[in-house]
Amino acid sequence: MNATLLSEATKLSVAERIDLVAAIWDSMAAEINSLPLSDDHRAELDRRLSEIDTDPDAGKTWVEVRGKIERGQ
Repeated sequence: MNATLLSEATKLSVAERIDLVAAIWDSMAAEINSLPLSDDHRAELDRRLSEIDTDPDAGKTWVEVRGKIERGQ
């Protein structure tokens, strides 16, 4: 990491640093397809997609998952 860049960033207000982080995040999201995907990760994604195609009702909805998290389960 560039120490000078970090030093300059820490001089910003908290709100400005949040905006900077959001801008950096957005710039990475725009380039996400350029990241390499390992064969193992690709195989796992293919396995999960196949599982969803085979039994689309096997998972839980976001409402169910969130409720469980909120109940501390």
